[in-house]
Amino acid sequence: MASKAIELALSLSASLTRRGFTVVNGFDANGDPTIALGTGGAGSQSAFIRCKAIASIGTDSVGNTQRSFGPHVLQVVLEASTVANCPLLTGANSLPIMGELLARGTQVELYMTANTNAVEVSDITAGNLKATWNGQNSDFGVMAAV
Repeated sequence: MASKAIELALSLSASLTRRGFTVVNGFDANGDPTIALGTGGAGSQSAFIRCKAIASIGTDSVGNTQRSFGPHVLQVVLEASTVANCPLLTGANSLPIMGELLARGTQVELYMTANTNAVEVSDITAGNLKATWNGQNSDFGVMAAV
């Protein structure tokens, strides 16, 4: 668990709360911060977000895995409607969420579950990945840590 990922999640939670969303903060089994929006039930106006540091590929000066201070990825899960690859979440609700995610300058990955399946961390799988955007921001952006 990285403190910068927690800072990112708390900042995002505060912004989404100000926009009127019901927000529940938590952590997944790996200690990555998570944000649940809405009731979380199947067929509801809900989303699930996980904030995680992108794994480092280097080693430190003594050969241990390098600590990651960035970049980060925000993984958002939406429930699909009865139309394939179209979210159940309305445009009026999804646009502010995506705006907040993209404004953070991180990499953003969009995952979609099947219709009538509640959104949760287990839905973050390669088969559910629908789109990826790369951010350009110095706070949490997709760049090498100095």
